[in-house]
Amino acid sequence: MGKLLAFFKRNSVELLFIGLQVLCLTLLVNTKSFQRSKWNHATAGLNARIIDARSQIDTYLSLRSQNELLQRENARLRSLTQDMFVLDAPVYFPLKNELFEQQFRMFPGRAINRSFRKTNNTLLIDKGEKHGVYRGMAVMGPNGVVGIVKSVYPRYSAALAIIHSNVRLSVALQKNNAFGTLTWDGRDHRFGQITDLPSHATIDIGDTVVTDTRSSIFPPGMIVGIVDGVEYNTTGDFIHAQVQLATDFSTIRAVYMVENFRADELQNIEKQETYE
Repeated sequence: MGKLLAFFKRNSVELLFIGLQVLCLTLLVNTKSFQRSKWNHATAGLNARIIDARSQIDTYLSLRSQNELLQRENARLRSLTQDMFVLDAPVYFPLKNELFEQQFRMFPGRAINRSFRKTNNTLLIDKGEKHGVYRGMAVMGPNGVVGIVKSVYPRYSAALAIIHSNVRLSVALQKNNAFGTLTWDGRDHRFGQITDLPSHATIDIGDTVVTDTRSSIFPPGMIVGIVDGVEYNTTGDFIHAQVQLATDFSTIRAVYMVENFRADELQNIEKQETYE
């Protein structure tokens, strides 16, 4: 209170001047019809601009909630696609909807931080243990594969992007199921590399690369990228391919967490069995 009184005392002349100006303007507008007309016209225009600006701000602020609703709906619809279900009945039974069991489910998340210029790139996601995230969970984006969850916290999780030196992703060519392993050479975040496609595989630039059935993390058939270049190695045993990745890691924001209902069973089997 003392500071407020000191302020008025220190600026009493300026405040008196402003008060007199306001009083004069009020008397002028109220007593002169011409000035009142001009004032009403000016304030009406100002009010219209303020209302318009407020409307635009409200519209902008509502976009995020609308996007979140659309993302949740997309996750629900993706969870109902055929790739998310497996046949869970003897093969000699007639195929009916009741015989299919859902193996994968998607739910939306958001990458609140990510890197793409490092050798080992990661994402910080706003979903954690309380949301059902677990270590080893697949992460997808609107356009394709993103990465694999490495660490889980109560409300957040950290995922390794497929542009990470330690990530090996089982992939296949969509057109003929020839399979290999996608890695990243640490150079351009837009491209990954396949170095072990069998030499007899038919591959062309423009072929679509998808996740393979060998992966126990990703549903099969998820888009990884497009073949951008092909090279046969000197021994002729394998084909090297450069893949333009479907996900742009420099702009990725919306993600989908992919829950595998059979993850525990698969992990237990993989601990006990080996495959060559």
